[in-house]
Amino acid sequence: MKICTTLTVAALLLTATAPAQQAKPTIVAEGGGPDDYASARVLYWNEKTDSAAGQFAINYGRPVWKKVYEDPAKFDALTKGKVWRMGSNFWTSLETQVPLSIGGKDIPVGYYYLGMHRSADGSQWSLAFIDPGEVRHAHLDAFQIQKAKVKFEAPLSPIWSGTSHASPSGQGHVEVVQKGPAG
Repeated sequence: MKICTTLTVAALLLTATAPAQQAKPTIVAEGGGPDDYASARVLYWNEKTDSAAGQFAINYGRPVWKKVYEDPAKFDALTKGKVWRMGSNFWTSLETQVPLSIGGKDIPVGYYYLGMHRSADGSQWSLAFIDPGEVRHAHLDAFQIQKAKVKFEAPLSPIWSGTSHASPSGQGHVEVVQKGPAG
C-alpha cells in the first residue's frame, strides 16, 4: 500500500510539472560570448600643463560584410529613407568630452548612440544621434534602431578618397575635417 501511494504521488508530481517544463520562457538570454568590439579614440594632450585637454571616442562592434551590400538594388532597399545601425551587436556610441563639429553641425559634449540616416532618394547621408537614456527607457536593442527617436543629425559629405583627421579649432573645440578630392 505504501508503495502504491508513493507511486501515485510521484505520478501526480510528474504530471503537474511536465507542462511547466514545456512552456517557453517569456524572456531569453542571447549572446554572452566575446564580441569583436573596437574603439577609435582621439586624446588631446596639453604638453604645457602635462594634462589631458579633452578626448572623444567611438565604440562599435566590428560589422561583418554581407554580399547583399554589393547589389545596388538590394542595398537601396535596405537603406533608402531609413536609419541604419552601424557596427554589429551592441549600439555604436560616441562619447565626447569636447564640443565637436561634424559636417558643419555643432555636437555638444555628451554621450550618444549613433546610426546612419539615408534620405529617401538616396542622395544624402547623415550621422544620426540618438539619446541612450531614451533607448534604455524603451528597452531597444541596436537591431531595433528604426524604433529609436533621432535627437539630431549631422550631414555627411559624399564618399571621398584621401584622409580625414580631427584637429583642435579654437578653445576646446574639435572640428572633424575631411581632406582629399570629393568623388
